[in-house]
Amino acid sequence: MNLEKSFKRTILWYFFLLFLYFISTFYYESSEVQEFNNINFPQWWNNESSLYAASIFMLIVSLVNLFSLYLLYNFKKNGKKIYIITFVILILMGFLTGPLAADPLTYVIEGLSATLNGALIVFLYFTPISKKFNQF
Repeated sequence: MNLEKSFKRTILWYFFLLFLYFISTFYYESSEVQEFNNINFPQWWNNESSLYAASIFMLIVSLVNLFSLYLLYNFKKNGKKIYIITFVILILMGFLTGPLAADPLTYVIEGLSATLNGALIVFLYFTPISKKFNQF
């Protein structure tokens, strides 16, 4: 199979999983999971203004990450840099959230999206696809 086609399909699957994650988190989360997640907020999130600031920051980084997927799909050089930067920021922000619970569907989607993130990084740095970003 063509490597370029596989790379683009991986990006499309990742985008689809992000969409499913959004739906599963906001529409199919059980009341027990919601209650656990509301009780276990880190103390610094108890301040309303810091919660809003962190939420806005996460939203901006997530939107930039989605934009980087578009750039990667079109083999734009800046897409590679933006994707890695937002990937690292999202991981670091995950350390600040504290313990969270997830429903089985959300848990599986998170695992699959982590796998696709790893696959994208392998494509970007360890395959001939990486040379396509230097051409444009």
